[in-house]
Amino acid sequence: GTVGLGADVRTADFLDGALTTYGYDPLEPGAAVTGPTSGWVHKQPTSVTVDADGPAPLRATTVYDVRGRVLSSSKAGSSGADAGTVRSVLYTADGSAADAACRNRPEWAGQPCVTRYAGAVTGHDATRMPGQLTEKRVTEYNRFGTATLTTEAANGQTRQTRTVVDAADRVTAVEISGGAGAGTAVARTTTTYDAQTGDVVAQATVDAAGAPTAAVAKE
Repeated sequence: GTVGLGADVRTADFLDGALTTYGYDPLEPGAAVTGPTSGWVHKQPTSVTVDADGPAPLRATTVYDVRGRVLSSSKAGSSGADAGTVRSVLYTADGSAADAACRNRPEWAGQPCVTRYAGAVTGHDATRMPGQLTEKRVTEYNRFGTATLTTEAANGQTRQTRTVVDAADRVTAVEISGGAGAGTAVARTTTTYDAQTGDVVAQATVDAAGAPTAAVAKE
C-alpha cells in the first residue's frame, strides 16, 4: 500500500539522502484497502513518510470520508489528539454529524461546518501565548456553496467575517468584526465590477454609512 520516491526503480539504489513514501491504504482500523475511504479510491495519499536517514522517519496522515473530503489531517509527530491534528465536521442532511450544530441541514450537506484543532498547544510560554488555537465555524452558505458567514473563536474572543456576493457569485463586500476585547472592527471593503466585461473597476473601504474612505478605481 505504498509508493516510494528517492530510489532508482531499476537498481533500488538511493538517489538522494531522503526517501519519501506515499501510503494509500485507509487509516481507519478494519477498513478495506479499496474501501470508500481509501486513498487508492480517491487518488490521494493517506500518509506521507519522509526518511532522511535520521533518528526516526517523519509521517503525516490524512483521513478522508467516502467522497474524498478531508476529515482530519495530522502533521509529523502528532499523536492525533494534539495541536498537530486538524479535524473537520461537515454538514449533514440527517442527525449523524459529530457536532450538533452541523446536523439536519440538507441544503449544506457535505460543506465544512466546523474546523478545529484536536488539542491545545503544549510546551510553550503560557504567559506570552494562550494554548487554545482558533476554531472556525461556517454558519451560512449561499446557493453557489460560497461561505458567506464565518466565525472564528479562541480563548474567549471571536471574529466574524461576512461576505456579500452578487448574482454571479462574485464577492462585492467583506466585513470583519469581533467581540468585546477583539479590537477595532476592520472597515468594510467593497468591489465593483464592469457590467459588460465583468472586470473589477473599483475597490473601496467604506464607513458605517457606506461612504468611501479610501478607493482605487481602474482608469
